[in-house]
Amino acid sequence: MKCSLHNFNMDWRQTSGTGAVFNFLNFVRKLSILFITAVVFLMAGTSFSAEDESLRSGDKVETRGPNPDHVEAINKMADYLDKMGSKDVGDKLRADFKSGKVYIGKLDANAEVNPGVLGLGRSMAISDAIITQTGTKGGFQTPESIVASWTLTVFHEYVHMKQWMPMEDSSHETPAWGATLKENGQWIRKTLDESDRVGRDTSLSPQERVKHLQELNQTLKALKGVFDVTLNELRDKVAKGDLDKDYEWQGVPPVGSREAKGTTDIDAVGKYADLLVQAGKLEADRQIAEAKKGNAGAVAKSGANKASPAPAATQTLTEKAGEARNKMAIEAQIQLMKDRMRAAGATPENTSD
Repeated sequence: MKCSLHNFNMDWRQTSGTGAVFNFLNFVRKLSILFITAVVFLMAGTSFSAEDESLRSGDKVETRGPNPDHVEAINKMADYLDKMGSKDVGDKLRADFKSGKVYIGKLDANAEVNPGVLGLGRSMAISDAIITQTGTKGGFQTPESIVASWTLTVFHEYVHMKQWMPMEDSSHETPAWGATLKENGQWIRKTLDESDRVGRDTSLSPQERVKHLQELNQTLKALKGVFDVTLNELRDKVAKGDLDKDYEWQGVPPVGSREAKGTTDIDAVGKYADLLVQAGKLEADRQIAEAKKGNAGAVAKSGANKASPAPAATQTLTEKAGEARNKMAIEAQIQLMKDRMRAAGATPENTSD
């Protein structure tokens, strides 16, 4: 008997009872074999091909091999995740790159997810533009904002990796953008908290305190820059209908918290972040100035002791008066920022920092 739907229908009409059931089951079995074979080939192509369909340039690019530039780029992002307290994601990135689940190739976008078949064989492709943007060849140091931006891009794609059938629509993109903004906000909060801790750490020398606080200021500047760019993209995408206008976005958490209150008002998220970051930077700058002054005072005192006793009482009164003025000025600036936020209609919770 020929294996065709037409012949099967003819036999079905001419046969009854057990024979008909047997023919029907045989037909289903053959269809199942064909389907399973197709799925296996698709999975194999998705999982093991060195040239993914998303590599639209047409150039054959090494994406699975131990390319040193690729390894360096992946490690930079994984290390940055570690630094920001997201070590679980950093370890996953390293493991996925090693297994080929994450790779670098030529893309039109910065990164994208190949969904595979029913979630099987899923992979993440990262644009090779990351090589030139984060590379250290020629002795140039990569700006931290670039590393932070690429790292958050990968974090965004990991959200898609967990989705059932990720697509470029509002239902899939909105939660991915929301998780990315929230993560960025938590990194800012972590940096603010670390800056406050360093400023209070009496075990550090003045030079060490200045060095750490200046580094944290640079990190804060980089993260806030990426945060602002993301907010601008959110405004644009919401206006175009690409993202859910009713989604409650979470930005920088208040002091003592890991969660920010969600709101649909993107501008309020930005203003509250401005308030927290500006207040944190003012305090860090004050601590840096005091540390430098303390260091200079210690050097001057050491030199004076070798010659003659210094008028300690007069110097102490002058220093105390200067500290009081600095503190009052900082408190006045923080209060001014709070008043501006309230006048703008924002009501941030807990602005004590």
